[in-house]
Amino acid sequence: MKTEPIDIRKKLREYRLDNDLVQEIQLPERAVEKAKQALSEHGTLPNNVLSDENNPDVFYTVYTPSLTQEEIDEYLTYRQLNLLRSIRNCQLDLIKNNKRDSQIELLKSIRNCLYFFVALTVIGLIILWLFLVR
Repeated sequence: MKTEPIDIRKKLREYRLDNDLVQEIQLPERAVEKAKQALSEHGTLPNNVLSDENNPDVFYTVYTPSLTQEEIDEYLTYRQLNLLRSIRNCQLDLIKNNKRDSQIELLKSIRNCLYFFVALTVIGLIILWLFLVR
């Protein structure tokens, strides 16, 4: 049981960062100096400039590609296919290197991985549908 609620927006932002749908671009030295100066003079950072929570000397801006929802869906579908292909290739390499006795266990692993990614895709489609219904 959790002691405090999960910040769903923070999780979504992390997922977007992990999948490159949103990108944090570190500012060059010159822009960092301007950001530090603005922070010391005004107490706030310029628009679209954020500071790293772990390292206050690192400043970045958030870049969001201008993609349509259809392009995002296509990108995520291809990303899932690439991940599935990687799993399949790893499993096939393991099958080639193992003896017959362990092949059954490896095939079960492949099946379980496929179940996992099918469930992940279905969940993604449900969430997408929920957002589109709004």
